[in-house]
Amino acid sequence: MLSETSIEQICQIADEEKPQLMVIDSIQVMHMADVQSSPGSVAQVRETAAYLTPLC
Repeated sequence: MLSETSIEQICQIADEEKPQLMVIDSIQVMHMADVQSSPGSVAQVRETAAYLTPLC
């Protein structure tokens, strides 16, 4: 279990730990450093989802 809101940090840890399953609860609180808007904004949610999609 990980309590983190930075999607880059989450993906880095997942890459190191190689979990069999990863659940992101409350994507609206996730954020990306490159996106200049608040967590939960349309831009943040869209970019976070796009960042996660290749991992599926």
